[in-house]
Amino acid sequence: MKQLTSGEALKVILSDTGSRRDVPAWAKNNGYQVDLLQQDKQQMAIIITK
Repeated sequence: MKQLTSGEALKVILSDTGSRRDVPAWAKNNGYQVDLLQQDKQQMAIIITK
């Protein structure tokens, strides 16, 4: 995340239940924008924008 410049985005696919909760919360708490792309029982895809 440190290597991203302002406005750049990273697509993250999460399958672990804890990560599906923790990663978006961490990103928001650190000032990143988080947008949900897709979510189902197996995984969740988000875009994190710096």
